[in-house]
Order: sequence, then structure tokens, then C-alpha cells
Amino acid sequence: MRIPGIAFNKPSDWSTGRAINLDISEQGITLRRELKYSASGRFSVVTAGASISAVATDHTGKLYMLDWNGAVYLLDPAYPAPELLLSASPGQPMSPSLLLGTTGRWAILPLEPTETMISVYAAVNGQCLWQASPAIVAGEKIETLAAEHDANGLHILQRKQTLSILEESETEQIQQAVWSYELHSYDWNGRLLRSRSLPEQLADDRENIAHSVHNHDRWKIALHGDHFYIAAPHSSTIWSWSETGELSGFSLPGCRLEGNLIEGPDGVLYAGVYDLRNDSESAAYLIAIRSYGEWERVPGYTGRVDELLRSGEQLLVYDTSAAAMTVFRRNRMIRSPLETDSLPRGHLLLPSADSGAEDNMWHNLRIDAEVPPETRLIVHYYAADHTQIQWRNRVYTLDEWLHAPQIGDRQRLHYIHEHWQSLPLNPLNALFPEARGRYLWIALELSGSWTQAPIVRELELFYPRSSLLHYLPELYQEQGEQSFLGRFLALFGHFFRELHQQIDEMPYRLDPKLNEGEFLRWLAGWVGIAADESWDDALLRRYLQMMPRLYRMRGTREAMVLTMELMTGKRPYVLEHFQYKHLLYDPEWSEALKPLYNDMPYSFLVIIPPDTVHSERQKEMLQRMLHEEKPVMTEAELIVLEPRMRLGGHTYLEINSVLSRPSRMSIDEQSVVSYDTVLTDGGDTAAMTFPFRLDEAIKLEH
Repeated sequence: MRIPGIAFNKPSDWSTGRAINLDISEQGITLRRELKYSASGRFSVVTAGASISAVATDHTGKLYMLDWNGAVYLLDPAYPAPELLLSASPGQPMSPSLLLGTTGRWAILPLEPTETMISVYAAVNGQCLWQASPAIVAGEKIETLAAEHDANGLHILQRKQTLSILEESETEQIQQAVWSYELHSYDWNGRLLRSRSLPEQLADDRENIAHSVHNHDRWKIALHGDHFYIAAPHSSTIWSWSETGELSGFSLPGCRLEGNLIEGPDGVLYAGVYDLRNDSESAAYLIAIRSYGEWERVPGYTGRVDELLRSGEQLLVYDTSAAAMTVFRRNRMIRSPLETDSLPRGHLLLPSADSGAEDNMWHNLRIDAEVPPETRLIVHYYAADHTQIQWRNRVYTLDEWLHAPQIGDRQRLHYIHEHWQSLPLNPLNALFPEARGRYLWIALELSGSWTQAPIVRELELFYPRSSLLHYLPELYQEQGEQSFLGRFLALFGHFFRELHQQIDEMPYRLDPKLNEGEFLRWLAGWVGIAADESWDDALLRRYLQMMPRLYRMRGTREAMVLTMELMTGKRPYVLEHFQYKHLLYDPEWSEALKPLYNDMPYSFLVIIPPDTVHSERQKEMLQRMLHEEKPVMTEAELIVLEPRMRLGGHTYLEINSVLSRPSRMSIDEQSVVSYDTVLTDGGDTAAMTFPFRLDEAIKLEH
């Protein structure tokens, strides 16, 4: 007896559930793939002088490098030696500075509070194009915190310290330092375009500021469209500040931002982080922040992110301690989860399967899936006679809870892992140990590597529980179906039921209308059809459906006509020897007919209209089919007509040639008369320079 089942095997079935980081297609469900950055190369960054203090890029792959002596170099990774652009300044070593670069120019911005001069240089000769310095009044101190640039110019984040009188007496004056934060925008010609004060909420992070100017301790700023991303030193919070003054922020718990922020060409924000929960060497890495609070680790790199640069479609990460630059390029990879310490994962939360009976005992689950090495498939399940769930003082139906927009996917998955049961790893065919209830919910968890992922094509649920235990003596049934013997025999019972199901479905499996692809070609082999890639599924189905009729008339003229009509879509013409043999006795006709039709009494021609054969391979296939269908002891020749009149060839009026009103004619490199099937007699419409008249230029004979 066949156990009832519920199947999920089409995109419309999978789409009823909630897919998290999955792609759904006709082939099944698998982890989502997308263009993602991964480490693809590494090269050294060294100069002939002092060590490097700052690095920038010109967006073409070349690097500007500033050393601690104040010299600036241009490095092309394709060549080992850097080019000196600006010689070192004699005297004191270079103070810590920011370096910004673009094609044709670079800018140096000192980080020391005592030096606030902005200097922009030309790359072609190292000439200073312009300098700017904010006006400082007595008692003020200005410090550059961070800088960013785009096509419009430079954007510089600075803080200003002013002294205000907190308390004053005749003998003493107590002053308090007040910090204000401002963002100044300059164009590339040095004109100040705009100055804006940072919101108080963002500026309140000043308590976290360390006065060290090391790269790890500086402010971060990145430009994205009409708003800025800003982060304070030692902070895990990234603020988004728009042109309209709107401020929002999100945190990266357990992490500390390092290096700087940058927006990639894919619109994703990238940053270096240090995992405070990890004391190993792998605690520092690069992350991609896809949305507020949701981020993932960039694969292929572990290490410091002292400088993060963008060069066209590439990302560059500079490690000061190793004096090396790592190159990241985008490749189509499996999308990772929105976490930092896991390989790619995806989930499909399916809606309830209804057995229609209270206290139903679900039997087993069968999955048609491909699970490559280093990947896995996990099945979580929950069964109950009711559909309600209480979540944070509100009652949902479980199907509604799976799709509720106010509930985060992480919360949903955490609840499922805590409260649902799980089958053994990779359960392609498994019994439910205990799944009792009218309704059953299934959550599929797919875990892959960066290059491989499981693919699930079909899922079937069977109910109610049935076992071969009922066919044994009562002594063996005392412990029930949940005993070891009951569960052991249930496996064999399921195998038998699957076998019976396959036998029941055999008529459908052999129906050409319900099959496709390789299985359809395998069915065609049963009737002797050698179908290659030139046969499409529609043609194979038509041929298989016609085979019983063709077999009954095989070896006849009608069978050949039907076969050719089926293969080409047009009915062919069959010309047999008896139809023209009386003309062979006429000497004038015999000379013209023998090359075209031959004089063999046991041969015939199958003539196919023009535009029915589109390749030489198709013509060979038709000739082979004709050879298989022709009567025994005969010879058949396939003739594919040309779509034009050709003297000395097969030309048939109203088939591949027509006579119509006169038209212009021309002489080409292949024929005296063009491929047009109309003859003219000259006059105004003639294209030839000499009169062209029938019976003079060309003689037509019967």
C-alpha cells in the first residue's frame, strides 16, 4: 500500500517558504552566488629611503607612497622600482600625515595639531599646486582627524579646541577646553566649498579619542553618494550622516574598527576590524558591511588593515608590519552568512505540511539532493496539532511567524535551533524519530564552502507511520513501532513502498510528453533513434508518438513521406523511376535527365522544399533516416532544392522557382544570369548595357 506524501519539487513549491541566502530555480535550491571580493595577489611596498608612513592610489593601479622623510614615490606594481616624485625635506623627519591620491595629483594632510597645512601636488613634476590652512585665532588649536576625496574635491574632518572661561576671580581664571567637530569641503583648485558642524551625538564620542596618531587610533571617514560614513577611534560604531543632517548609526559588537573605511565599486562599505573575542593571529581581517548591522568576512585574508584603498574595480589592503599590499578582485562566489566566523550558510523555512489527521505520526522524509564534500545538509523539524506560537507577548500562527517582517531572520533561526528537533547529518532518506501531530514544519539548512554548495531538487514527506512489524508474531510487536526492531523494519518497508511506487509510476515515466533531456533521448534509444544534440525535445516527442504508426508501414512510400515531413515540417516530393522512364527513351531528354535522376530502375528521389534544411549535419541526419525507412533492395537519394532557378539543376515551378513581372538583372562573379528567377527583355528596366532578349541571349528548349 502506498503511503500518502507531500512533495516540494518546483520553484513554486520552494517559494512558499522563506528563503534566506538561497537561490531558487528549476534545478532546485542552493546557496546564493554573487560577485564578491577575495584575495588574489600580494606584492611588496618598499622604497629606497625610509619606511612608508602613508599610502594612496591614483585609481589606475598605481600607488603614491609617503615615507617618514617626506619623500613621495609612485609605484606601478608591474615594475619593481618606484619612481621618486617629491624629494625628502632636509631637517626634521616627516610628521604623521594623511596621503590622498587621484590621477595626476596627490595631497598631504599633517595629523599633528601644530601643522594644519593642506598641500596638493602635481604628479607629473611634483610641483605644489596649492596650499590651504584654516585661520586660527588666539587660544584655538585645530587638528586634522580624517580625509576623503572624490571627483569634486577633498573632504576633511577636523576638530577645533577653544578655551572658554569656566570660573574667574580676581586672582585666578579657570578655563575649560571645548572641542567642536567640522567637515570642510575643498574643490581641486583649493577653494573652500562648504563647512559643516558634526551633530552632537556623533561628536560625543570624543571621550573615546586617544591622542595617539597611529593608524589604528585615527578617525575614519568614507563618502557614499550624498552622505558620509564616520567612525571614531577605538569605536565599533559607524555613523551615517546625510546632506540633510539626518544621523543614524550601527555597531559591530565585539569588534574594533581599524585602518579606514572605503566604499567599493559594488556599493558595499568595507572596513578592517579586530575581533576582541579572539586572541589568535586570525583576530584581524577585512569585512564587507552590506546593510546596517549585517556584515560578512571577506574571504582569503587574515591580517592587519592599516590602509584600505580602492583602485578601479580592485581593493588594496596595506599591512605596515609586512610592508606588503594585498590585492582583492571580485569573483563569482557563494555568498557567506551575515556573520564573521562561519562558512556560507542558507536556510529555507517551509510552511506547514497538513496530514489532515490529529495525532498523526509522520513516517519519514526523502530528499533528492547533491551534497559535495566539505558541505552539509541539516534538517530541522517541528510537529504539532495546532499552528499557533507565542512570540514576545503576541500570538502568531507559525506560518505567519516565518514571514513576519518585524522579526529578524537571526531571531527566527536562533529559535528554530533552540526549540526544533534535527535529523542526522545529510538525511537523504531518514525516519522521523518522534514527529507526532497533524502539522509538520521543515527547515532546511545548507552549509557550503566558498566554491561548493549542496543543491536540493526534491523533498517528500510521508505519513502515517507504517512498519512491517505488523506482519510479525505478536511477541515482536509488544515494544511498539518506536522500538529498535520497529524502526529497523520501517526502513525495509519504506524501500518496498518506493519500489511499488516506481512500478505504479512506470507508465508516466515512459510517456514522452512528460519527459525531457537525457531521459527522453534514452527512451528514443528504445525504438532505435540515435538522437544527438541536433534533436530538440519537441522533435523527439513528435517522433516517439509517431513510431507505432511508422512501424506498421515501415518500408513504404508513405512511411518515408511521414518521416521526412516530421523531421522538416514540410511534406517532401517522391519521384520514382516509373514516373519518368518513358522520357529516357527520347535521346534529347535522356542526356538531360540521367545526370539529375539517373536511369536505375530500383532507385528514387526524395525532394525536400527549400528552407527546410539549415545545416550539413541536419542533411546527413535526414539521409540516414531515409536510408533506414526505404524499401529493401532500393536506393534513395535526398535532394534539397535551392531557393532559386538554376539552369542544369533541379528547378520546379511553384516549388523553388516562380515567374513574375520583369525586374532588373545584374551579373555577379558566380553566374552570367543572377539568382533572380525572372528573365527580362531589356528596355528601361534592364541593368545590362546590351539588349537582352529571349531566343537571342538565351535559348529555352523543351
